[in-house]
Amino acid sequence: MVNRESQHNAFKSRAEAIQSGLNRLSEGLSELNDKLRRDPSVKLTAAFVELEDINGFLNTLNLISETMPEDRVREAGVNAANSIVKCVRKLPTHLNVKISGMEVDPKLNFPLFLVDAIRLFGPAVRVSNDEMRAWVMIRSEELDFFRIEDVKTELARNGVIQGVEPSSIEKIFTTPCCDREICVANGKEPVPGVNGRLKYEISIEDISHAPKLLENGNVSFKDIRLFEYLTENAVLMRLIPPTPGQLGYTVTGKTLNPPKPLEAQLPDIAFTKTSADGTCLQVVQDCCVTIKNGKFNVQPMLHITSNISYTTGNIDSDVAVVIDGDVLTDFSVKSNMDIHVKGVVEGARLETKGGISIGSGVQGKDKARLEANGDVAAKFFSQAVIDTLGKVMAESEIIHCKIWAGGGVEASGKPGCIIGGVLEADGEVKANVIGSEIGEPTIVRLGGRIAQIAEAIEQTRKKVAEQEAVADQCENMIESLTAQKSNFREPSKEIEEAIQKASSLLENARHNAIEMQSEYDDLQIQYDEALKQTRVVKAKKNIWPGVEIEIQGVVLKILKPTGPAMLLKQGDRIQIYPWRDEE
Repeated sequence: MVNRESQHNAFKSRAEAIQSGLNRLSEGLSELNDKLRRDPSVKLTAAFVELEDINGFLNTLNLISETMPEDRVREAGVNAANSIVKCVRKLPTHLNVKISGMEVDPKLNFPLFLVDAIRLFGPAVRVSNDEMRAWVMIRSEELDFFRIEDVKTELARNGVIQGVEPSSIEKIFTTPCCDREICVANGKEPVPGVNGRLKYEISIEDISHAPKLLENGNVSFKDIRLFEYLTENAVLMRLIPPTPGQLGYTVTGKTLNPPKPLEAQLPDIAFTKTSADGTCLQVVQDCCVTIKNGKFNVQPMLHITSNISYTTGNIDSDVAVVIDGDVLTDFSVKSNMDIHVKGVVEGARLETKGGISIGSGVQGKDKARLEANGDVAAKFFSQAVIDTLGKVMAESEIIHCKIWAGGGVEASGKPGCIIGGVLEADGEVKANVIGSEIGEPTIVRLGGRIAQIAEAIEQTRKKVAEQEAVADQCENMIESLTAQKSNFREPSKEIEEAIQKASSLLENARHNAIEMQSEYDDLQIQYDEALKQTRVVKAKKNIWPGVEIEIQGVVLKILKPTGPAMLLKQGDRIQIYPWRDEE
C-alpha cells in the first residue's frame, strides 16, 4: 500500500498523473471485462454491455488524448471512472466472485484499479486568473475515493503550493461539501510600505496664526504665536526614511513585491541649509519661522532684549524684529518683515510689510499707529489707529480705535467687546458684544474698501496713461532732434544736450509707467478679492443702541439691544438674524 501511494505522489506533472490514471483505468477495465466475459450469464446484463462500451471509449480516448487539452482528458477520464462505478454497483451479486478475483481496495471494496485511477485524476481544481485563490470541487459520487492527502497532492500538481488552508480541505470531508467549489488556498497581497516624511522640530499648530482654544470654549489670543525662534544651526525639520513594505505571494508561489515607498525631499527654503549627512534642514543664522499660505517662511531676526526707548532709539530693519520688552510712546519700529512685541505697545508707531504680534496689548493714548500688510494680533487694542491688509484679532477688547482692515476683525475672548471708535473692514466682524450699555457711539463699516479701491484703480490708470503720454512725447522729441542734428555739418552742443535730456525723461517715464502698472495690477487683484468677501457682523451676546452698522452703503442704526445676532445686507436693507454658532 505504501509503495502504491508513493507511486501516486511521484508524478511531477498533472499531465503525467492524468495519463497514468487513464492507462490504469483502461487496463483495469479490460481485465475486469475479461473475467466477466467468461460467465455466459453476464453477457445478458445491461451493466456488462455498458462496461464494454466504456472500454471501447477508453481505447479511443487513449489514441487521441495527446491532441486534447489536459482538462478535457481529465474530465473524460473522470466521467468514465464514475460510469464504471455505477456499472459495478449494478452487477448481480453472484458476479462479485468474478470481481473478487481482482485486487480490491479493502476499505472501499472496489476494484483497486478504479480507486487508483480516480485518485490519479484527482479532484477538480480551479485557480483564479490572478492566482490569488484556488478552489477544489469533489462530486458526491467521488467523495469516498479521495483522502485529504489526495487533495493536497492534486493542488500541488496544479501548481498550488502556498497559502493552502488545511482546515478548509478537512471541511470538504467532515461537512461534507460536495458538488460545489470550496476555496482551499489564498494568496497574500503585498503590504505597501510607508513613504518617507518630514518631521518638524517645531509645532506647526503653535504658529498657525490661530488662537488657542480653551477648555471653557473660549479662545485665547494670549498664546497666539506668529513665530518660532531658532538659533543658528538649529534643526527646522528632519527626513524620516521610508519603511519597506511586506512581500506578498500567489497560491502558485510567485512573489508579489509591494510598491516602492517614496523618499521625502527637504524643501528649498531661504536662510536654511542641508546638514552634512543630508538628513536635516538647519537655519543658517538666528531667525524666526512663520507659516504663510501653508508654507514655511524663515526670516533673519533682529532680537532686542529690552524696551524700545532712548536706549535703543527707533528701529528700522530689513529683517524680522523680536522685542522682549515694551515699545514706549513716541518711538517707532519699522521692518520689511514681521514684528513681534512680547510686552505692551504704548503711543508708538509700528510699520511692517509682514504681520504684527503683540503679546500684551496696545495702550495707544491716541498716538499709537500700526500699519501692516499681514495680520495684527494682540491681547487688547485701546486708542490706536490700525491699518492692515490682513485681519485684526484681539483676545479681550477693542476700545476707541480707528481700524481699517482688508480682512476681518475679531474680539471673541473675555469680555470680547468692541466699544467706541470707527471700524472699517472688508471681511467678517465678530465679537461677544458690540457697543456699550451707556450707548457709546460705535461705527462698523463693511465693504467701503471696494469704492476706495475702485477710485484708486481709476487714479492709477490715469497716472499710467500720463506717463505713457510723456514717453510718447519724449520719443517724438528725440526723433525730431535727431533729424535736425543730421542737417548740421558740425555737432550742435545744444541739440546733443536736448537729446540727452529727452532720453533721461523718456527713461524716467517708462520706469514710472511700469511701477504704476504694477500698482494698478495689485489694486485690481485686491478689488476682485474684495468682491468675494462675505460681509457679516456677528455678536454672540449683544449689540447695544448707539452702534451704527453700514454694509456696502446701507446703514442701520441700532435702537434697542439685539441680543445674540447676525447682521447681513439683503437687497437695500440690513437684516438682523439670530446668532448661529459656526459648524
